[in-house]
Amino acid sequence: MGVLTSGQTQFRDRLASQTGLNAGVITAWMLAEESGGAARSRQSSGQHNWLNIGWTDSGRMGLTRQNEWSNPRSAADATALFLKGKKYGASGGIRKIISYANKSVDEQIRAIAGSGWASSGYEGGSTLKSLYNSYGKGVAQPSGMPAVPKAPTVSNAVQSYKPTTFKSSFPQGAFNSPFSQGTMASVLPAIKVAQTPAATKSPIAQVAQGVANGSVRYESGVQALSHPSIVNILNKISGVYGQPITVGTTTNHSKFTTSGNVSDHYSGNAADIPASGKALTRLGQSALIALGMNPSEARRQTGGLFNLNVGGKRYQVIFNSTTGGNHYNHLHVGVR
Repeated sequence: MGVLTSGQTQFRDRLASQTGLNAGVITAWMLAEESGGAARSRQSSGQHNWLNIGWTDSGRMGLTRQNEWSNPRSAADATALFLKGKKYGASGGIRKIISYANKSVDEQIRAIAGSGWASSGYEGGSTLKSLYNSYGKGVAQPSGMPAVPKAPTVSNAVQSYKPTTFKSSFPQGAFNSPFSQGTMASVLPAIKVAQTPAATKSPIAQVAQGVANGSVRYESGVQALSHPSIVNILNKISGVYGQPITVGTTTNHSKFTTSGNVSDHYSGNAADIPASGKALTRLGQSALIALGMNPSEARRQTGGLFNLNVGGKRYQVIFNSTTGGNHYNHLHVGVR
């Protein structure tokens, strides 16, 4: 079974043809919004709104029930019109995405991530980039469309790259024209698009590193970890967090936890990362995202003990909690 449903494939090719956006980037974008069993269920119900236009964190807007979403082609056409600012009152940030059509993959991903399309910003685009690398790279453009040019070489990139500043998307009162269904007030905050989990080979594998390959450091005198499972997830956490992380405790931990169990630290399968306050909360949320939790759900977590089963292993994340000891001054990550 392919990673996309038949409807998603038709929608992707039509949207690429209508907008000039890279088909592989659209593949990643759809998977970040709707994938796996959720996508198959949506298709079976006759819904092809694959980028979740009008599906907000608080529920569905009236526009999501219109007939245009009932088949992939008309759904792609409606999406293209939305991106072009000709339907549903898209914000300036969203309309700007189209200006990056036929530019490099990285530029298109940055434009989508910075547009305000998803409240998470797709973790600075790292989620989209990872999904593109796993499932979008090599996807052919629809017949008759030019291939998107490659990104500039490193030597040229330094000279040619200019940072792009995106205005915040969906300002209050962005909708000035009435909707065909009278379920919305005349003045509303613009659409916020809900994000749903992506279906990938492994929840860990889907998260790209915002810091190149992640970046993990160790405090002086702390033994570096070598077991692949814990090393891999620490790099993923660093990537989602967007900056290097420093490990303060590995095997230099008591053999037993406060509950009397043998600690994951003792076998070299756990790390404590010093942090507190807002930094600790964001670090804990990054760990949950790195382990496959839906970003919007993860960002609602402010602390606690979490056991997540990934690839047949139990990963434990603890922060802002007294369970198992004081975890208000560090993030604990362990695996067994």
